[in-house]
Amino acid sequence: MAFGNNFGIDVWSYNGVGLKNFLSSKNGCEFKQSLFLENINNSIDLKGWVDIEEEYYNLLKSSFNPEIHNNYYKAPEKLNKELSELTHKLIKYLTYIQNKKRTLQINEIERLFYESVSIKEISVLKQNEFDEHIMHNLKLDRPTIAKLNKRYYGSSVEDQMQELEEFKQQDYDNSIVLDKIKNDRHLLESLSFPNKILVLSFNYTNTESLYVKEGVNVVHIHGDLTNPGSIIFGYGDELDDDYKELQKTNNNEYLKNIKSIRYLESERYREVLEFIESSPYQIYILGHSCGTSDRTLLNTLFEHRNCISIKPYYYQKDGHDNYLDLVENISRNFTDMKLMRDIVVNKTFCSPFPQYNKEN
Repeated sequence: MAFGNNFGIDVWSYNGVGLKNFLSSKNGCEFKQSLFLENINNSIDLKGWVDIEEEYYNLLKSSFNPEIHNNYYKAPEKLNKELSELTHKLIKYLTYIQNKKRTLQINEIERLFYESVSIKEISVLKQNEFDEHIMHNLKLDRPTIAKLNKRYYGSSVEDQMQELEEFKQQDYDNSIVLDKIKNDRHLLESLSFPNKILVLSFNYTNTESLYVKEGVNVVHIHGDLTNPGSIIFGYGDELDDDYKELQKTNNNEYLKNIKSIRYLESERYREVLEFIESSPYQIYILGHSCGTSDRTLLNTLFEHRNCISIKPYYYQKDGHDNYLDLVENISRNFTDMKLMRDIVVNKTFCSPFPQYNKEN
């Protein structure tokens, strides 16, 4: 960059805030930024992080309210152009990161995708669905159930299969079969593995490829870097009261970057619907903040009749964790708080998100 040469600095050694502060401190250097970028930088200064999509939506709403920000954005076109430019920069940066050699892999994360469902994590109102899952798996043939077990254990599962075969050979009355299974910890685990898995990625990178094996369906709901034209970067909260006001403007520019509309550009959203309609499912939340920028989609997933459990994996550091912060965000994606309290797994049965241990 030209100003890097002028000031004798390596601009890539600075983060955005650091570079801004450096340039602002130099006489003869005037630093200008749009309101959108200013809000992003201010958020980083104050909180250390920023939800760019939420900042975008707040400014989009303000663009038809002349009393806010002195009507900096008199129309949505200017703001949409700035978001488009930022999206292109984001794609360029993430492509650079993805193309770098990555050797970091956390083995514990891979096991999360394939572990058995615990009865203690299932909603009280959805216990029957869990029972049906157990009985369904009991009827599977040996090779099929062995495969479900082996992709979690990663080794021989002959002991588990032998115990299962011996159980099947017993002449139990149908009315007590389920109770017998539930009272045998090893038997219950062997029959509790999910037979269908969907990885719903909100990322644009292919990070999940480090962990998932065959037999797992992956949907990049917001597009991926192999097809930059598929990238969706905007906002998705139709439950917000102000969204109705955007619709009333009769100006399509206000809806240009609304995620739920952009979903119709591909089959990805339909794939998700087909999965959640097919059978009961448990949701694992891995690394998603569950903020309101994805509220429309998350509400569809969380309050669907087939959702039997939502298990958040929280971050933990120095004796502190963000479990409650994450659950508070999850709650904002519900319209039924009674359902939320039943279906979200309490902290007793949740775990910290596996982290890379530099000592290993």
